Amino acid sequence: MKLYLTLIICSISISFCCAQDSLYQSKTDKQVVDKIKELQEEKTGTIVCYYIYCIGNMLRPYAPDTCISSQIKYLLWLKGNVSLIQKFDECSIYSSVIIPPSFLMLLKNNSKTIEKSKIKPFGITDIVNGKKKRSTMFIDHSCHYVFEIYDGRKLIKKEINDFDLEKKSDYDKHLNRNYYKNQKSILNKLRLLVEQDVAAYEKSLKQKGTHN
Repeated sequence: MKLYLTLIICSISISFCCAQDSLYQSKTDKQVVDKIKELQEEKTGTIVCYYIYCIGNMLRPYAPDTCISSQIKYLLWLKGNVSLIQKFDECSIYSSVIIPPSFLMLLKNNSKTIEKSKIKPFGITDIVNGKKKRSTMFIDHSCHYVFEIYDGRKLIKKEINDFDLEKKSDYDKHLNRNYYKNQKSILNKLRLLVEQDVAAYEKSLKQKGTHN
């Protein structure tokens, strides 16, 4: 395979918790840890660290002399009745901005349901010798949406494999029997809302000239 100068191959297999203390902390992790501690000292209620990590090879386009961050994470929190978001990476310092309350309000008002909720794995059904056989399908390349929810000193971690949200497999066209349940899951509702907030935030950063 030829590698072009305008592309890099990025293989990410592990992403540490946002506030995990370890022998090695990336610049992004350190910034996030410090911010979480700051917010907790201010008695901030619900704090959410949201990020995506991918397993497998990905091609990422980039321009010359552009900073490429191996980690991008977002903190979302409530300050009184105001919802805020802030980005953290290895390239720049970003300000927090006010966002619509939908994501954090959904989380705050459904904390127990969210804690118990799970996205079901990609389930397939085959006919073997005239009988239905159910099994689970996995792939070796997918992206995972991660929510680390800090409620006081309690940490709740939720992770969504994007493959489990697919209706059918691109490889062999198997249908996902858990597709509709996963689409209706409160975790997927959170994912859709936070992705809207992130997209709007990134657009505002680009307009201000602080987007990488």
